[in-house]
Amino acid sequence: MKTEKESLKLTENKAFRLITEKIKKSKKVLLIGHRSPDLDCVGSLVSFFYVLKSREKDVRVLSDFKHSAWTNFNNPEISRKVSREFNPDLVIMVDYSNRDVLELGALKFLEKQNAFIITIDHHKKHSQLGDLIYIDDSIHSCCEILSRLFFSMKVDLTEKTRTALLTGMLHDTGIFAYYPLTLKSMRTIIRLNKTGEEFQKASLLSRSWNRVDDFVRFSKYATLMKIDRSLGFGLVVINNLVGDTGSLTSSISNQSIFIREIKSILVLKKIKGQRFFRASIRSSEESGIDVSKIAAFFNGGGHKKAAGFQSSMSSVKIIAKVKELIWEQIKNSKGKIQK
Repeated sequence: MKTEKESLKLTENKAFRLITEKIKKSKKVLLIGHRSPDLDCVGSLVSFFYVLKSREKDVRVLSDFKHSAWTNFNNPEISRKVSREFNPDLVIMVDYSNRDVLELGALKFLEKQNAFIITIDHHKKHSQLGDLIYIDDSIHSCCEILSRLFFSMKVDLTEKTRTALLTGMLHDTGIFAYYPLTLKSMRTIIRLNKTGEEFQKASLLSRSWNRVDDFVRFSKYATLMKIDRSLGFGLVVINNLVGDTGSLTSSISNQSIFIREIKSILVLKKIKGQRFFRASIRSSEESGIDVSKIAAFFNGGGHKKAAGFQSSMSSVKIIAKVKELIWEQIKNSKGKIQK
């Protein structure tokens, strides 16, 4: 496999040409995303599934279909069974940033395969793996990269595919509240919003709650928020959760960043029986805080304004370290201004 540094030398045109060639030659394809998939991950998997099926490929998807993000899409036709007998000649992995967060069972499955592996990602350099790795961290969603790939392949995208791609784009950018709407992104949206209904459907999907219980639980845990006003730092710690909480932590952190008093927000959750916390961390546009650097300290990853990590440290130690790292960034930025 190529190293991530070697693959970063690929231009978009060259990467798309190589990916298209591999797809043309393939017969069986396995699609893999990250654990606890969000709408960008699911949108990427759904759209790629439809595109590959239109090319008459035998396609399977390895993902946690019980996760709440999947219930936003009504796609019973997606092939979800990946048996030991399934031997793909091509594996495409999307939106995972770090091999440690790949869907459960993915690495073990790949160890027994001789398939050509492609990674397509919009996260910064971490431990992505593959024979062909294409990363563009200037783009804020994997679905936008895939849209550009499919345009280059001259695929006649269906309404379902266009909506899935738009949903991923809108989710990962907070409908472009977290990141500026670039001219490149705007052109992509216009091409995907072919009938005018795709954008509306995607907006509803990226904002909707599946069940009343989910909204009630979100409201309950939001009341746990504390704030350090000297830092503009919001904090929510949730212990002993039972079962899959879906995208609960990211929902709280995503919504909290719209509170003007908050410059950064850390949400920690620990599922009952587990010995580690899962963390979701966000920062506002005007804060200047790069949360991907904070997540990297804990071997996590993400983007400048949105990141995540896992840690077996106590919540007290995690919080203290995060606040220390935030202070360091603030001091460094003040020092640069004074110079």
